[in-house]
Amino acid sequence: MLGPVLQKISEDKAFIIHATNSLITRSLSALGIIILSFALATVNGAEGVGQVMLTLSILVGLSTVARFGFDTAILKHAGIAVHDKNYIDFVVIQQKAIKISGVLSTCISGVILLFEDTIASLLNLNLNLLVIAILLPLFSVMYIQAALMKALGRSIYAPIFELGGIAFVVSCVVLFMHAYEIHVGIENLFTVMACLVAGVVCLGFFSINKIVCQVFGSERHNTTSTQVTDLIRTLPDYASMSILSYLLQWGWLLLLGAMLTAEDVGVFSVVQRLAMAANIVLVVFNGILAPKIAALYAKKNNDDLQNLVKRSTVYMLLVSWPLLFTFIIFPREWLILFGDEFVYASSMLVLLACAQLVNIAAGSVGFILTMSGYQKIMRNISACAGLGGILMAALLIHYIDIYGAAVAYCCVVIAQNVTASYFVKKKIGFIPLISGRVFNA
Repeated sequence: MLGPVLQKISEDKAFIIHATNSLITRSLSALGIIILSFALATVNGAEGVGQVMLTLSILVGLSTVARFGFDTAILKHAGIAVHDKNYIDFVVIQQKAIKISGVLSTCISGVILLFEDTIASLLNLNLNLLVIAILLPLFSVMYIQAALMKALGRSIYAPIFELGGIAFVVSCVVLFMHAYEIHVGIENLFTVMACLVAGVVCLGFFSINKIVCQVFGSERHNTTSTQVTDLIRTLPDYASMSILSYLLQWGWLLLLGAMLTAEDVGVFSVVQRLAMAANIVLVVFNGILAPKIAALYAKKNNDDLQNLVKRSTVYMLLVSWPLLFTFIIFPREWLILFGDEFVYASSMLVLLACAQLVNIAAGSVGFILTMSGYQKIMRNISACAGLGGILMAALLIHYIDIYGAAVAYCCVVIAQNVTASYFVKKKIGFIPLISGRVFNA
């Protein structure tokens, strides 16, 4: 009985090693946000966590708009270019992504400076938004570089070019200065972050050029295909999906900031980030799988695609369930680490951990649809889930305060994954976890 299982695991050895290495760096990245929350809770309490997370949610949201879906589109189209050794396509996609994102983010920064007081008043922010305006173009380019790393098969380095990696370094700075009783204001914290992001972007340009030379080598094909045209044609779909995905992850903080207090934002942010700690497994596998799914589907190799996705889903569950169950069984013990003012949210941690268990069990259904050319379906699912979830949260927050956001979040995550699984089965012919045997002899 164990023979076929061990054989398949042996065949997946290279994939598992790649995923494990990426998981280590991604874990450090995910821990960055959690450790930053811990550091801020230690120094400034829940209100300090809320102010920083609310500001980060604005930065991430505006950066998502500025990237216009390029970071997701790169995974598919640049991934296929890498698989086919098509150097010209890859370079054109890289240049367009960086130029367009840079121009859009610079324009948005100008708008921020024009309406700084209005934005700060609307979201109850006690922060000079100049530093956000400076950070935004750098932040957007950095995330494009992270997507390029994934497309080049270097997922292990991608977390360096994302918020989590930056937050990890910033949290170390905050804790170090707190240990020596040096006060770090929120504006100073974001100034440190801006310096780090600028350095990472410079490193990214150097590293990507070097990796491109290694990946394409002398076998590169200097011809154009339809990948660039297809990317531009489908870019609005990727952009809308990215914005809706942002609403599902960060929109709750904006809503809480507008309807409740910074302290509520801080508590919900800590609970959400803890529950999503197990979700790093899904993020890691998505980053590795996305280019592979796109290449296999383009070649109509459905058998290998199905086996790859099914076994990956099992591996994800095996890695993530122990952590999720500790959140479900010992929520109070986890939250008291951040301070007594977080403990009352224990029931929310249980609820959000259950939602993440469903999310991981469903597998990479969203990426399967997107990388297989069904991005319009995934866009519509995300639209219904995101907008419906925000409306539900607004209604529930009015009656049950912060718990309303937790209930709405749980409903949205489950509904989105169930619906996406249905369409994967309908359009591609399988459901990652429960369709057929996972380890066939």
